[in-house]
Amino acid sequence: MNELVTFRESQLMNFRDYEFGSGAHHLYRWIAIKTYELAGSIPDEKAVIADVIDSVEYRDDYVGGGVDPHGNVHGPYWLTSITPDCYLPRDRSAVNKVLDEWLGAGGAIPSELRSAIDEALRLLHDPGTSCYELPRLSDSAINDYADIHNEYHEFLLVSRNEKKAVLLVASDD
Repeated sequence: MNELVTFRESQLMNFRDYEFGSGAHHLYRWIAIKTYELAGSIPDEKAVIADVIDSVEYRDDYVGGGVDPHGNVHGPYWLTSITPDCYLPRDRSAVNKVLDEWLGAGGAIPSELRSAIDEALRLLHDPGTSCYELPRLSDSAINDYADIHNEYHEFLLVSRNEKKAVLLVASDD
């Protein structure tokens, strides 16, 4: 039961919905963002991570099926393989570096898309935001259809100042 987080909204930025200029391409990439409201008192961020993992909205395979309330996968991983300790603390600059490199792979990002991404990631500019990354897990954690994504990046941003947690998945299909 989630006591620390309440799911608020989901947003998908499908790069195919934007016009890329000459020499650039969407590369079938997308960013999915799920926003959670935090309860008033947060004793431990690992507990926040645990509640996000426990949420129904976390049960998303990111291959087009959407959230499955009875599902047993999250992204390319079996849900049972993901614990709060899997999420590693990262500084904001490391998160920005990973995302900037991933974004740059297809050439120049259209300004409208870049603005949407910057707005979605504005928590990265807040010094009070803690950042966590779900790195690639062991082969035994990978589910049967995980190979649909060439790259898969997942971050959880926790802002005590704004009382929200943002789960960000950047990938392709």
